[in-house]
Amino acid sequence: MRCKARAAFPQRACTRLAYLYRIDLALPVRPMTLAKEAALDKARAARTTCPLG
Repeated sequence: MRCKARAAFPQRACTRLAYLYRIDLALPVRPMTLAKEAALDKARAARTTCPLG
């Protein structure tokens, strides 16, 4: 699959690879565990907290 040239670099060839998947074979997303949810909450809090404050 080819991609369009970017406006900023029209002379550059597209080198991105596009994977195509069959939707009918896709599996549903696994539900999030409590441990993973806690880890994500901790990461979000660390990202929004000023390290100098």
